[in-house]
Amino acid sequence: ENLDKLGKLTLLVLYSNQITKIENLDELINLQKLNLFNNKIIKIENLDKLINLQELHLGNNEIIKIENLERLTKLNCIDFTHNQINKIENLDNLIQMQKLYLSNNKIQEIENINQLKELQILCLNKNNIKKIENINNLLILQVICLNDNEILKIENLDNLIKLRELYLTNNKITKIENLNNLINLEE
Repeated sequence: ENLDKLGKLTLLVLYSNQITKIENLDELINLQKLNLFNNKIIKIENLDKLINLQELHLGNNEIIKIENLERLTKLNCIDFTHNQINKIENLDNLIQMQKLYLSNNKIQEIENINQLKELQILCLNKNNIKKIENINNLLILQVICLNDNEILKIENLDNLIKLRELYLTNNKITKIENLNNLINLEE
């Protein structure tokens, strides 16, 4: 409450509180970074006036669904780690997205990120993903983190020639294969 006089604010950090609902931020139209990590937020809401927001940190909350982000077209970094999200969705308008952190959720499939052409870092550690898919057209992707999933095979990475780091620890992979095109791979 009482944030209406803070219209010039560009950074707001409310890390580790007891916040259950995102609200009362409408006047913060110049906000570029919002950190609500480690709270008790259940739903992504009431952010549509924050059109200059570039970074949104909602990790370690109780969020079930990615939603209500369509007006935040300047977002380039989302951190929704340690939540209850079960599907990657509703990111269509976020074409400036460079970093997407969704580790420690309940995601079963890599999907709905084809339009994120600027994506450089994709972290999906500790989910329930069984297959590497739907990322082969993210041509500037440099880092993929898929540790601690259910992945059976290294595949669908052929076009990712800018990929520098690929993390696949603790999966169900039985054979090292399909890495020949990844000429910039460092780790």
